[in-house]
Amino acid sequence: MALAIGSWVGTTWLRTSPERTEAWFAEGWHPWILRQLADLSGLAPFPVAEVLLVLLALWLLSLPFQLHGSGGGPLRAWTLALMRIVRLAAIAIALGQGLWGVHYARPGLGARLGLPEAGVVAPESLGALTEGLVAAANTQYRILHGTDDLGEPSPTPKYLDPEALQMAWQEAVRRWELPRAMGQPIPPPRALQLTGLLRRLGFHGVFVPWTGEGLVMADLVGPAFVHTALHESAHQRGIARESDANAMAYLVALASPAPEMRYAGTLALQRQALTALGDVDPEGARALARRRLPGVQRDVEAIVARNEDVKGVTSQAVRGANHRMLVSQGVQEGVINYQGSLWIVLALSERQGLEALLP
Repeated sequence: MALAIGSWVGTTWLRTSPERTEAWFAEGWHPWILRQLADLSGLAPFPVAEVLLVLLALWLLSLPFQLHGSGGGPLRAWTLALMRIVRLAAIAIALGQGLWGVHYARPGLGARLGLPEAGVVAPESLGALTEGLVAAANTQYRILHGTDDLGEPSPTPKYLDPEALQMAWQEAVRRWELPRAMGQPIPPPRALQLTGLLRRLGFHGVFVPWTGEGLVMADLVGPAFVHTALHESAHQRGIARESDANAMAYLVALASPAPEMRYAGTLALQRQALTALGDVDPEGARALARRRLPGVQRDVEAIVARNEDVKGVTSQAVRGANHRMLVSQGVQEGVINYQGSLWIVLALSERQGLEALLP
């Protein structure tokens, strides 16, 4: 427990100086450890984190049997069980903070790119970006499928092309002058085998710092699966904040030679931009949405339907837990942080020109 508390205090102290934390953790031994964990996990033909989850569940179920007949009565037995659970949780927290929590103390992607703090978005800039994203998603859909409408939602891959993902990351790191360690090869995120059991939790994907794996729900519609995998691949490379991981997913998609990545990144940001535009110009947002190709609209409707299907008490509890975790790591807005990626791309388009931020 002392180790867990110490690791939490240490990462809180690191947040007082993002520049110092960047100097310590951007290159060298720390990203090397994360890569080794991911490489070792990648040797298995299945997600190692899922095996650990099953073993944990079996261990918890076996605790009463382990302690039965140990002497001292039921009170002592349950006290020992609780202490063992606390000990395991404390070790997990300490390792999690050391492997992952430190990255919340590093500068955000906006600071790395020299962008101003998030502010009021001009409707004209938002409208221009949204219009460009609608046209770009249509183009990428045609390139990917060779038609305006596949007749069914875009199929879900089992994993991302490792070579295309690596090329995209290397190009994004070069173009945006990011730490070199982010461009190093890492096994791509893959599908959760336990999706059927876990889908009601409501999340799309998860990064597991203890194994270095990025995992994605296998029942996501094609572009949602690909975008989530790109998001988790950003976490694998030490990008902690959700807004930064979403923005980086788009920038990597932008640099990718794979049309499924370009389409997925463009569609995800397009949906975010249309939502934001709808708050200031509802009619304009509806008019742009009507420009989607039938196949693109089919994908959007399938994504929305899947998300609605998993909503419930469990998903709300998981969302609340995620919110509290983000707040505890210094992300004060919690889950609202996911929406911050739009500001990053908008600010880049203002600086670089809109065409530079479209595939």
